[in-house]
Amino acid sequence: MRILITGHKGYIGPLLVPMLLAEGHEVVGMDSDIFAECAFGDPLWRSQKFKKICVM
Repeated sequence: MRILITGHKGYIGPLLVPMLLAEGHEVVGMDSDIFAECAFGDPLWRSQKFKKICVM
């Protein structure tokens, strides 16, 4: 399943995205680039099933 997570760098996103990727879902994360990178450096975020969209 393809899932869109808005605010993937926020409070819940860093926990939710790796769980969804581990279950085999395709995840699209949309967030602003106010913060440099997510503080949680989970290797699953580098998965081919994760796409990042930056909005300003």
